[in-house]
Amino acid sequence: MSDPLETPPSHPLQTDQQKLEDFLRDLYRKNYSVRHAHFEVCRIIKIETNTIQLEEARMAERLESTRRLKREGPPSDTDESAPDAKKACSSESVHRRIPEEIDFYDPEKEYKDVEDEQVDINFVKEFFQKEAEKEFLELNRKYGDRKIEQLEDVLKLFHLRRLTPKCCASAEKYVLPIKSLKWITGDSNIKIQITDYQNNTVEIKYWPGEDCSLAEYGIGNPPVTVDTVEFNQLAAADFVFILKGPNLRLQLMEFDIEPFDKLPTFECFIENFLNQELRKQQVHVAKLAYKFSSSAPDITYRTIQQYLAPKVLTYLKFSVWKDPDESVESPRIDYSDFVEFVQWKQATHLEIQETNLGLDWQHFYHFEVISLESLDPEDVENMCQTFKEARYQPTKGITINVERKLDFEGIKSKLEGIGNIDDSEKSIEFLSGDKKMIVKFEDFYIMLKMDWKTLPSGQTYGDFIENLFNERVPFREAHRRLLQEIDNSLQGQSSTSSQRSGMKRPMDASEEPKPSKTVRQEQPEAPIPEEPPGNLNERQRFVQRWKRERVEYYPGIYDPQNELPEKTDHIIQIEQVRDYYEELAQAMMDGYPRDQNAFGFGSKRDVWDLLFFRMISPRCCASAEKFAIKSITRLKIVIFLDKVEIKIQDDDRKMLIEYRRNERGKEEVKKRRIGEEQIIEYDTPSYKILAACDFYFLLRMPLLKLERLGIKMYDMPTPTLPRRHRRYVDISLLRIIIRLIAEKKPSPLRVEEKLTYMFTREFLVLNEDPIQVDPLINMLECGYLKTIKLRVWDDSEVYLANNYPNMTHFLANSRFSIDYLRPFFIWKNTETLNLRGCFIFTPNDNFEWKFVYFFQKIIVYELSADDVWDAQQNLQLEENEHQRYTVICDEEEELIPDEIGRTRGARRIPGNFDKHTSLGFPLKHTRRDRNGMTYVLKMGKNEINVTVRPTTDSD
Repeated sequence: MSDPLETPPSHPLQTDQQKLEDFLRDLYRKNYSVRHAHFEVCRIIKIETNTIQLEEARMAERLESTRRLKREGPPSDTDESAPDAKKACSSESVHRRIPEEIDFYDPEKEYKDVEDEQVDINFVKEFFQKEAEKEFLELNRKYGDRKIEQLEDVLKLFHLRRLTPKCCASAEKYVLPIKSLKWITGDSNIKIQITDYQNNTVEIKYWPGEDCSLAEYGIGNPPVTVDTVEFNQLAAADFVFILKGPNLRLQLMEFDIEPFDKLPTFECFIENFLNQELRKQQVHVAKLAYKFSSSAPDITYRTIQQYLAPKVLTYLKFSVWKDPDESVESPRIDYSDFVEFVQWKQATHLEIQETNLGLDWQHFYHFEVISLESLDPEDVENMCQTFKEARYQPTKGITINVERKLDFEGIKSKLEGIGNIDDSEKSIEFLSGDKKMIVKFEDFYIMLKMDWKTLPSGQTYGDFIENLFNERVPFREAHRRLLQEIDNSLQGQSSTSSQRSGMKRPMDASEEPKPSKTVRQEQPEAPIPEEPPGNLNERQRFVQRWKRERVEYYPGIYDPQNELPEKTDHIIQIEQVRDYYEELAQAMMDGYPRDQNAFGFGSKRDVWDLLFFRMISPRCCASAEKFAIKSITRLKIVIFLDKVEIKIQDDDRKMLIEYRRNERGKEEVKKRRIGEEQIIEYDTPSYKILAACDFYFLLRMPLLKLERLGIKMYDMPTPTLPRRHRRYVDISLLRIIIRLIAEKKPSPLRVEEKLTYMFTREFLVLNEDPIQVDPLINMLECGYLKTIKLRVWDDSEVYLANNYPNMTHFLANSRFSIDYLRPFFIWKNTETLNLRGCFIFTPNDNFEWKFVYFFQKIIVYELSADDVWDAQQNLQLEENEHQRYTVICDEEEELIPDEIGRTRGARRIPGNFDKHTSLGFPLKHTRRDRNGMTYVLKMGKNEINVTVRPTTDSD
């Protein structure tokens, strides 16, 4: 007799789909998850089918016992053959099948069904998906614009988002009516309080259950069981789900800890979900309240702060959880960890409820209002001393409110050595560099403001400097002009700050020392004599003169000078002006939106400012380097005989930045755009160094994706340039760009359409080493570039002028060798190689087709009959690269069919023409080799096509 337990009877939930759907619908309404509902169905089936089998087994046993009783007597009490009902219903028999690793925010994408399960889990998933779609339709009918108005409907979304990835994506599209959001860490539980704009509040509570997590969505509602995540992970995921809501505008976001006996040891996981889910999104929060504790007080706050939208966040409120154990030291905040974030710098109001969290005044200078529990005289002394010596001062003024009355007498005794105290006004004044600081005391607040010294015009020093900053006058020139204004005021002379950039220095004004790391370029010497050089010595002097105009790389060439020399006879030190420039520049850069990597996002219009800011200080340079101008599509540098141009283009407009030395000997940088022009003048370094460093700055810009990148030299202006002045364009700045790329190793740059690069043959004439372009080529991302365009600068007029020694010897019959171009041939997926131009190598001049076989399209200046057959022989298939090649001749002179035929005969090239060459183009020649490959050569007047394919029977 077979064991009845091996073939259990079918359960109604397995045989009747309607009953199964009704059962699942009931679980859906109880907010079960897909996996939990599947587990519950299987559990019921297992329990009930095991009970039926047990009854059948017992009846069979009774029948067998009756038979044995008749034969053998009563059965033994130790008989253990009957199944144990408790064992059949135990947790081991209905254990949950939960995957070991689950994404704690996103629902599972796929469910793997297990063979012995009573119901397919994917059926449960599909059923829940259909029920969810009905609920979404109901919400959409109720809120056509997806702007939910009632909090009870917000609570529905938490269940919906956990069902399937599709449901999660749909739930995230609803606009939530949430004004404030509060996270409360409790004793073995977490609460989230949600308040709408009508001040209605709902609370969600999370706590651990037995082998599961429990959540109560709304006080009084039945708890929901979630068995795939811990309760703290579930709370963090729900919290971040709210933050991901579109157009969320929170007036308050608060993180609180309830008072209880011992600090909780469980993690909140908020920072994990923020980093995983928000990514580039920034949450609009006007006020952030955060309670610190002794367990890692800064980590979660730092993460939360960086995901809040700058400028929107204006109010910060800090408090501390009071540990009942007095032996536990109260946490102190390291504010230096916060100041790197723009959100901190843009906030205007700081509230610290417990001063034992620490007061770091040097990082509070930008706040307009600070609210504290109390300030003792030592705190006030520390504040005044810090602001007196700090690099950055509260130029806008600060109001400090306190809850406990200030001890003015105690404060006065502490401040006697700092400045002048006025008892009647309850104030103190002292100097901080070039500014006067005034601190006024009342019973429950302190008003602190900076009073800049003023010029005869009524302008403060700060306003004077800020105006020059807004005009983009370099800080060295701004310092010189300020000293001149001060000197004029001392002499009773009146002047204005509206002098043009580059104004001549008065004879009695001291000159600022130049940066030690920069090299001042010499001014051009006297004009060359009227007659062109007639002998070798004169030609060598010609070369030496223009070599002196070259610029060279040196360590620190790109980096702004950090330490500036101090001159005791200056009322205002240059470092003070530089620091104020830095403060103004940082404030402007802090105002841009940023992503999760702290990259600022600007437009092409902002490039001009960023190039100016990066020259101010190392800190400004580092900040400017974190900006991504994603709208730039084309970037080109063009080198002239007497200037350099950087051309920047986006989808709409072009911007030109021109670098040159003007008639006053200043290094001039000019921005040109339609209807707009702006000039900056520097004393040092050379305009060529400025152009090289600025171009590198743009190349290394994060997230930059260009359609085209170009490096070229402008044609020589032959009609306007006398023959005795004709020379090679100075490309020494390219060596600086290449060296910066090699030394600093910036992130890869993507160029998707075309790279243009122009060489010169000057190094051949002067017998020098060529520029090694490998660092530039290696910087570009492989897999995207479609066209490489290579040119050689037209030096025919330089050749005719014969101003260089041995020029005829070097250039009479040679073109640019392919050896110098090989670094460009690393992209084997680039489609087109464009060598159009008469001064670059030709196929018959040191050209080897085997080096360019991986380009599908090759454009050359000339193409002879020999080139045609060389191309067919050497454009060979290697490892299934390209099978079709097109070679286009740019020269107007056409190929000659008969010449192609004669050359083939002379070189004894095997194969056959489809028709005789005397019949003209098009021609087709087919050749088979021993390796089973067929080469098909099609020829036209200015174009040939080479196809390499396996030989077929038709061949």
